[in-house]
This record gives sequence, structure tokens and C-alpha cells, in this order.
Amino acid sequence: MGNPELVFRTFMECLLEGDSRAAREVLAGGLRHLNKSRLSRLHDIPRRTLYNLLDRRSSPTLDLVAKVCRAIKAESAKNPAR
Repeated sequence: MGNPELVFRTFMECLLEGDSRAAREVLAGGLRHLNKSRLSRLHDIPRRTLYNLLDRRSSPTLDLVAKVCRAIKAESAKNPAR
């Protein structure tokens, strides 16, 4: 999912439906195509934390979810071709 608007719209739909598992998977999908080292460095999110978010067993905090959302949006704005 390289389109941040689609990521956020789908993420919000999942939350509104009460499907937190699907919401996390959507967010992880938005992260998959991004460079985790760059994201970590520029947005002050530990790289291991980003990889943990891709793990289905993880349970991210709301603070982390908000940081990742901001990072995906910022990175997508810098690289509109993605």
C-alpha cells in the first residue's frame, strides 16, 4: 500500500469497525515499502520497533501508531512517485 491516503482511510475504517488487527495490518502494509533505517533516523522511531510492528504478535502503543502514521505521511510527501 504505497498510497498514504488509502492507508489512512482504510486504517480509520478498520478502527471504526472495531477491527484493531486489520488496522495494524494496514499500517504495517504502509510501512513495508519504506526504508526502515531512514524512517528510524528521520522520525525518531527505533528501527527494531518498526520491524516489530510488522510482526503480527506485536501490540503497538497508541503513541507508536501516531508516530508511524506521521512518518508514513511525511515520507510519502517527500516521495510522491511511490
